[in-house]
Parts: sequence; C-alpha cells; structure tokens
Amino acid sequence: MLASKPPSGLAIEVHADLLLIDDRAATKAARAIGFRTTGTLGLLVLAAQQGLVDLNEAFTRLKTTSFRFRQEMFDVLLAQYRSPGN
Repeated sequence: MLASKPPSGLAIEVHADLLLIDDRAATKAARAIGFRTTGTLGLLVLAAQQGLVDLNEAFTRLKTTSFRFRQEMFDVLLAQYRSPGN
C-alpha cells in the first residue's frame, strides 16, 4: 500500500519528478528538501495544457465538492490559461 510510507520517502524511492500536495505545511517541507510540488489546481492546469480536460469544466465540477478554494485563484488560473500562447 502506497500510504504506508511518508510521501517524501515514497517520492525519493520512485524518483518522483513532481509531488501533488494541497497541504501548505507539507508543500513547504517537500520543497525544502528539493521536490517540485503542485496542488490540485496546478494538476488540472497541466492536464488542460495537455488537452486532457476542459479547465473551466473541471473547475466548475471541483466547486461542487468539499474542495476548499478561493474564487480569485480560479479566476487568475483561467485567465492565464486563456491568454495567448497557452
């Protein structure tokens, strides 16, 4: 089971390129030991850039869950994603 190891230990073991972490303290700790991190919103942006999801639809669906968010963050990410060159 993957959860039997601390995330950083597992990430080291599998040579992870990127960690998906939404917890601020865990993100800070992971970055302090050299890991690149992203959260749920960042993962959705990456998926949209690859054409795997519609970002606006993904954000709309995420809002119907217990995910905690600031609307301003959704707005900024959608604006950046829609800007020329993306």
